[in-house]
Amino acid sequence: MSKNYCLHRNKTYLLNITNNVLELTSNDIRDINIGFKEYIDVLGNKHRNILVKKVDMDEIEFAYELKYKVMYKGLEFEPWAIGRFILENNSLSLFTQDTKIANQYNFIKKEQFVFKKDILLDEVDALIEIKKPILKFKYLDEVILSIKKEDIVDYLNKVYF
Repeated sequence: MSKNYCLHRNKTYLLNITNNVLELTSNDIRDINIGFKEYIDVLGNKHRNILVKKVDMDEIEFAYELKYKVMYKGLEFEPWAIGRFILENNSLSLFTQDTKIANQYNFIKKEQFVFKKDILLDEVDALIEIKKPILKFKYLDEVILSIKKEDIVDYLNKVYF
């Protein structure tokens, strides 16, 4: 699971791309001062804690797809999902499509060739953040950051709270 983000005015925002329209999302009420508006859902309800802004490509300083990998028992796995719930539950779920590895590490079969395992945060060797450039930045190299076991909680607090 990955999401798109961008840098706009030296600040990172969630980036939604639909039919070549770029829309930024923020939860910072101060962003109203730079053109963000309250999100209005399909039923016409205003959401004061969700702000959106449409931007042109030239207003974006960098755009990327954010992905993660998890190092567990010396192997690299895909996380089922990454978010604040990891800190709330002190655990995360890994998945693999490799039957041999799934059997070796006691993963549970969820569907054909999809195996899942819940592990405690303390069992994670490292969290790997991968920023893959997109849009006009796709020619740039991926930016990979390895977050050590002892720094994962601080990293997740910074990113998701």
